[in-house]
Amino acid sequence: MELDIQNPSKNTIMVLDLGTGIIKCGLLYIGKNGKIEKLLGFFEKPSQGIENGNIVNFQNLKTVLLDILEEVKNYTNDLIEEAFINISSNSFHAFTLSNKIDLSGKQVSTKDVERVQRYDPPENDKSSIVVHTIPISYKLDSIQNIETPAGMFGSRLEANMFIIETYRISLMNIERCLAQCSISLLGCSLTSYTSGLGVLGKKDSLYTMVVDIGYTGTTITVFLNKKPLLSRYITLGFFSIIKDVACGMQISLSEAENIIIQYGIATFIENMDIEQNIDILEKHFNIVELVEIIKPRIEEILEIIQESVQGHTLNHVIINGKASKLSGIKDLAEDTFHCPISIGKPYFLDEELDVTFASLIGTVRYIENCLFHTKQNKRYKKYIKKIINFISY
Repeated sequence: MELDIQNPSKNTIMVLDLGTGIIKCGLLYIGKNGKIEKLLGFFEKPSQGIENGNIVNFQNLKTVLLDILEEVKNYTNDLIEEAFINISSNSFHAFTLSNKIDLSGKQVSTKDVERVQRYDPPENDKSSIVVHTIPISYKLDSIQNIETPAGMFGSRLEANMFIIETYRISLMNIERCLAQCSISLLGCSLTSYTSGLGVLGKKDSLYTMVVDIGYTGTTITVFLNKKPLLSRYITLGFFSIIKDVACGMQISLSEAENIIIQYGIATFIENMDIEQNIDILEKHFNIVELVEIIKPRIEEILEIIQESVQGHTLNHVIINGKASKLSGIKDLAEDTFHCPISIGKPYFLDEELDVTFASLIGTVRYIENCLFHTKQNKRYKKYIKKIINFISY
């Protein structure tokens, strides 16, 4: 089963990024052509009730969503009843697939393109749902690396695709929770894809790996020409660092998180004040102690990532997530991957946002792409119909 994107009934829509640490909401205005014309506002709340895309406390998640909806209503003076969602799933399955269809020498239509992209999971697999079917390239007879085959003539069309699926029951539970908040689900995306969409730039045409160090885990996706080639998940993230600091300094998790955000350094850097002290209640620590706790965990995460993409060429690595703000993390990443390293910079409508908005902005771009192409396909069909009618006449 494949999850389809639905067209919104209003021009103002809501996007919810359901993270384990933070739930973010973006309010968008969509023009008649399917293009997003304005980002009306952002809202966020500490996450409760959801972990790795799975509801663990239904009532807690519902409470957070209702609080966000109340803020949205006060901001817009309008009732928003539809939403797209993005989830950080640890149970996604990503793989490449090739499909072929016969054309008998006729012109490739948009329906043919849709048909060759169709993927049906095995009949005995009722637990999975396809969230993303991403065409990487097309082949028409002997012509390879075609980007848009519609309108061309040929005998056989082949599509090379990247498929991402996740547990169906997880989305059903989220949809039910949204319904109890009087919100209809328009569509869904996964962080494994959207985190990259949010930060990939014009220069990222070669092999670019996007590393999203999330709250409870890290997502790794390698892109070529902004198309995903592989995606992995590891069960270490920002919370792993928090636990290490809490344990090493004998402080609470919330105190550890605050210290990391305020003083966090991934490695020893130039001009670092090694005499700097950190005071927590009646305890006193030196900044060197903090580095000696954080550095091994970051190194472990980076080494696991390197092992998971071994054999793949990397021209550029982009780091997203809260951990990307740690001073010195670029230095550690350069030592591990031996290629240029960047911290994610999500841009939208010429505005640069904080790196933690990468998945939300990626979801916005994904939605816009889907809605815009839906409009374009309708126009294309009308255009072809006019030509056929003219020829017949």
